[in-house]
Amino acid sequence: MAITVTCPSCGKRLSAPDSTSGKRAKCPKCSTIMVIPTSEARIVEPEPIVDIAPKHAGAADGLNDLGSDSKPYYDVELPSNASEAAAEPERRPCRACGEMIVATAAKCRFCGEIYDSTLTKISGTGKPELCVEARDALILAILGLFCFGFILQPWALVKAQKARARMAANRSLTGGGLATAATIIAIIGLGLMVLGFIAIVAGASPGP
Repeated sequence: MAITVTCPSCGKRLSAPDSTSGKRAKCPKCSTIMVIPTSEARIVEPEPIVDIAPKHAGAADGLNDLGSDSKPYYDVELPSNASEAAAEPERRPCRACGEMIVATAAKCRFCGEIYDSTLTKISGTGKPELCVEARDALILAILGLFCFGFILQPWALVKAQKARARMAANRSLTGGGLATAATIIAIIGLGLMVLGFIAIVAGASPGP
């Protein structure tokens, strides 16, 4: 695990291995002599030194414990707040499509649901956006009149209900008429299916 140390003179943040704890080293930026702190301590004040050794001083001076002049002493730039940089943003499900989005997002990147009031006003002044669920509900209801009505008509009713919920949450969406038409067609289609089933059963019954 690396030890983080800040140069007391120039403020440069450096990183060094645990094996160098308690040793002296030069700052590669300003050549200030500093002491590498222990893993328990955050900051260790450097020893008072009047005469700083020149850059070409050898290992006998005790200033090159972290490396040589040809390779700066584990010079690693660190973020100002490493814990915040590594933290994952909080997420929440979108109220319209259910996909996970950032909690502070102004708009869902999956379905376009708007959460920011400013964006809602801007969107309302421009071209209205058609609710996709309302369109799909009408298509399913019409197709259900010709085939697979027992599957498509209930599906159309579910889609129409979801479309109404989205439009209630987002005033910039349009398609209320499509959702209503899909609901009416689906109910009529289901009613015709029930009547047809009754007619078939009655026709198959033996006469008196």
